[in-house]
Amino acid sequence: TRRRTRRRTRRRTRRQTGSVRRRTGSVRRRRRQTFAAARPGTCCTLQPNALFTWSQFKTRPDFQQNTSRGQPIVVSCGEEVTVDEDVDVKGLRVLGSLTFQDGVDVTVKTDYVFVCGKFSIGSPSRRHESKVEIVLRSGAPEFTWPHGPHGPKNFGKAPFVTYGGSLFIRGSQCERAAWTRLQRTVKPVVNPLANVARRKRSTQSSYNRRRRGKRSQDQKGTDGSYHWKWGSVRTDWENNTFWSVTVDSLKQTGVKNVVLGDVRRSSKPLKRARVVVSDEPCQKGALCSGSVCPYKRSFRKASRGWLKKIRFLKFDCRGAKGSHVHLQLEGRARLWFVEMEVHPAEPVATYDLRVEPSAGVAWRAGDRVVIAPSGSSHWQVDDDLRVVRVAGGVVQVRGKMRYRHSGCDTSSASCVQAAEVASLSRNVVIRGQSGCASSKTCGHFMIAHTNTGYVCGAQFTNLGQTAKEGRYPLHIHLPGDSPNLVVRDNAVAFNHNRGVVLHGVNKMLVASNVVYRTKGHCFMLEDAIEMRNRIYGNLGMLPKSLRFGCSHSKDSTFRCPGRSDNHANAFWISNPGNYFDGNVGVASGAAFFMETRHVFGLTRRQYAGELRRNGLGNGKVKGRVKLLRFRNNLAHSSGTGMGNYPKSWNPDGSPMVYESFTCWRCGNGLSARGGVFHFKDARLFKCFAALVSGFVVKIKVFDSQLTGNGGKFWNKGRKFVSAPMIIKKIGFWADVTKDFRIDKATKAWALKHGNYDWAALRKLPGKKAALFR
Repeated sequence: TRRRTRRRTRRRTRRQTGSVRRRTGSVRRRRRQTFAAARPGTCCTLQPNALFTWSQFKTRPDFQQNTSRGQPIVVSCGEEVTVDEDVDVKGLRVLGSLTFQDGVDVTVKTDYVFVCGKFSIGSPSRRHESKVEIVLRSGAPEFTWPHGPHGPKNFGKAPFVTYGGSLFIRGSQCERAAWTRLQRTVKPVVNPLANVARRKRSTQSSYNRRRRGKRSQDQKGTDGSYHWKWGSVRTDWENNTFWSVTVDSLKQTGVKNVVLGDVRRSSKPLKRARVVVSDEPCQKGALCSGSVCPYKRSFRKASRGWLKKIRFLKFDCRGAKGSHVHLQLEGRARLWFVEMEVHPAEPVATYDLRVEPSAGVAWRAGDRVVIAPSGSSHWQVDDDLRVVRVAGGVVQVRGKMRYRHSGCDTSSASCVQAAEVASLSRNVVIRGQSGCASSKTCGHFMIAHTNTGYVCGAQFTNLGQTAKEGRYPLHIHLPGDSPNLVVRDNAVAFNHNRGVVLHGVNKMLVASNVVYRTKGHCFMLEDAIEMRNRIYGNLGMLPKSLRFGCSHSKDSTFRCPGRSDNHANAFWISNPGNYFDGNVGVASGAAFFMETRHVFGLTRRQYAGELRRNGLGNGKVKGRVKLLRFRNNLAHSSGTGMGNYPKSWNPDGSPMVYESFTCWRCGNGLSARGGVFHFKDARLFKCFAALVSGFVVKIKVFDSQLTGNGGKFWNKGRKFVSAPMIIKKIGFWADVTKDFRIDKATKAWALKHGNYDWAALRKLPGKKAALFR
């Protein structure tokens, strides 16, 4: 009996000990699955005891040995090197300290930059004023750091990566205005969208015998009529048949492009025709002499009606000068087209941009400037302008301007439609090697598993590896809680794979950055785990569609890197638990878009402990995270100002509040789908549909201003006009009074200033004018 008792006691002890061990192992695994556990920490804790300039450092035997063998240069722990001349190396590893001497312009060419020590340009007490250009070369193998806390870490090709080190960049435009607004409207010297050939004198080599009046046939090519028969030009069959128009002003301005209306009745395809700009008239039977404009592309001007049957062909004349524009088919042929449009080239001119004096613009001569659109089209930007000088509130620029840009006194409450002006240049430049885009091997910039850093006043251009996960122009990668991580006043332009990407980061500051012309979203929260970040005063413009070949919304493996980039947004918000204040977006689709589903990607695959730490145990975000702040944001010249999908609501039942949102010249203003939404102090001007319900519990509108854009279209014999509110689509029969509640101040303002066709709205289904009586 005693032996059996002892055996039972030993078994019980083993079971208890084993369960403790199992529980301990589970806790350890959970700890390893958090962002904090993946931080490597600095690779050097020593203070520098050896100081060198780069010109001294490169004379060392170990430096010369690495250079001769094609190996990277290492700044070892305990060393501090100050760059005082141009650098060209196979790779640069900073384990110690690397700084840059001010007063000397420096170019660094390298296959990669790896920082686990200290890398600094400028200091907390002083901005770096000289130029520093870091060029990340393509073609080298992928870089892998072997000493990560959980094994080797691969950073891909041509990275600039900070991994546990200290990164500090403070350029000359740090903490100065990255962008501002126009105080006065500016117009181009010559309107390049104008058709200067309209009703100008024209001639042709022969006349169709079945038509009456030679002169009337000549003028059909520039009379503005697009009728395939009565508004068209037609010649007889002959050798080298042609038609010409004379525009004397083109001798000075030149021709930018020529657009032909093609009804596909010529004997040969018009895209093979010769479009010639010349000072000499064309002779019958001979080939016209002069500058030949190559065919560029075809397009349509309408998707419905008779105009959609006409295909327009564009020929690029590249500023060729001459008083005659000839259209000719070579060999024996018959010419038949409906209209020729001739657009003048933009001359290089000087413009004075009056901006906000309080902005304190500190742009330099030669800086590249972009002006945002003022119309309803997102692409009407001008970015071929260079700063000449800055004097107070006037920035003088020189270059080519194509579009009109609105401005007004932004200190006045009545000023709404004022275009943004931003500088795309910085004295600290990090860029990819020229020509890297075709091979998709451009460099990328990453702060990886590092929760401190300061990047301010830098330019990131020609970066990002198209449609490749984790290879972005400015990428914050899985640092976790990072209240001391700051990215501000930077210019991220002309890149290939998204813009500023926040990935697995909380509590950081992203302020006053400009992202322009990139593939994919301009600003985005990648895995929907990002929370309590402060995203203030940023400008995102012209994101392009980017396809990853998969869809993240129904990917149970969480390996799809796509995040709805095929409908790219200026701001893509996957987690509402952040602070968005004072941002501006311009995009072809939605400027701001909230897509709350669940946690995606690498976080879901490898960091389950982080989900539990944030109270998202099963990874679901929709309906479990409260919208912290969406205030003072602005969208214009976009398809939609602000939208969301799928349904969103706050977990405590409180309303989703959008405060002081401004939207002008958009298709839709504010769109909502889900629970209860409150729109407070909204200004939605010249939108076809100011408010859109995607089926909600209720949308309540307070102290807001709504105006229509005067747009209208016909569908199945019914006239549809610009409306203050709709449900889903303008043609739906759903009753808007069930989804919307409008306060008296909003109602009174819209009735007085809304510019809506109330009579037409009252005839439409869905009671679209019922709330405004």
